[in-house]
Amino acid sequence: MSKIYIIRHGQTDLNKKHILQGRVDEPLNEDGILQAKAAAALLESLDVPIDQVWSSPLGRAQDTARIVTGGDVPLRTDDRLLEMDYGPYEGTDLASPPEEIVTFFSDFEHQQAPEGMEPLPDIVQRLGSFLEELRQNPPEGNILISTHAIAMKGALEYLTPESGGSYWGKYIKNCDIYVTTLENGEYTVPKQLVASGGTIALTTDRLLLRQHQEEDAEVLYQNFGLDPKMFEYSGWNPYATLEAAKETVRRFLASYEDPHFYGWAVEHDGRMIGTIGAYDFDPETASIEVGCSIERESWGNGFAGEALAAALDYLTQQEGIRVVRAWCAADNIGSRRIMEKAGMQLTSTEEGALEINGKRYDKLNYELRV
Repeated sequence: MSKIYIIRHGQTDLNKKHILQGRVDEPLNEDGILQAKAAAALLESLDVPIDQVWSSPLGRAQDTARIVTGGDVPLRTDDRLLEMDYGPYEGTDLASPPEEIVTFFSDFEHQQAPEGMEPLPDIVQRLGSFLEELRQNPPEGNILISTHAIAMKGALEYLTPESGGSYWGKYIKNCDIYVTTLENGEYTVPKQLVASGGTIALTTDRLLLRQHQEEDAEVLYQNFGLDPKMFEYSGWNPYATLEAAKETVRRFLASYEDPHFYGWAVEHDGRMIGTIGAYDFDPETASIEVGCSIERESWGNGFAGEALAAALDYLTQQEGIRVVRAWCAADNIGSRRIMEKAGMQLTSTEEGALEINGKRYDKLNYELRV
């Protein structure tokens, strides 16, 4: 038995500008790299190691596959995984397309491709040819196929003949993944792979929020545990020694089975710069407490606010949490500004409630209610 994971490549600048991009070899942009890292984090959280990789020859697909697998799995390319050949329409600005493109794109299921553009049945045929070869020589394990939006739809159409062309009109985002099982010579109906809640990978314009890994402990010890500024207003230091940092990370890893535990490592440019977590979920009130910490070297760049906004959006919009709470010492001006910019409201002040390193501070309580 094998499982086939079909992924669309990450975003490019042409995608972002809504330019028709078929066979042009446009590289991933920064958002595309983050999307691929989030896809890698999703597969890792679902315990899906990739054993074999196939890709379109275009760089954006190959780079997506390498990021998803960490570059540890040999990559093979196949021309049948190329994007649709747009012919004379390659590079069309979709903000002001010609009339025949408007007609075609408005009803993929029933309209013929304009002259010079690859017909949709041909796409189904070539993707089907690739999938048939896999079926005839079934590999074992988990197979990643990195391709493009329209090519991916062709594969899904081939795998789901009863769809009647419905995949052509379906929007497939950058780095969306579909999975099908190949067993006893037959493919199952493909299903979209969707994170099921808890600490799923999140991305912002600059950041990747992912589950913790064992190697994070060394970073937490060096950049957080040894810097007294990081705990000036909290009063505790779970990373004070390397062993304490390792134990904290082990606790994070053990908690990921809890669907209401949220503990993210925050990455920028491939380097861990902080943590953000939500704890003590109360099912009766659908409430939770959130906390965020960014290494001092990365202060002043807006990273904490960006990470907090992403976490708050996920918790309230996808996880159904109605109240998110947080607190800080009144003297911690930076934390106050971050919470307020993220839309949290000051709800109460507890005078002298915090005693930290022999000093007393007022405790400010914040909430976001939806």
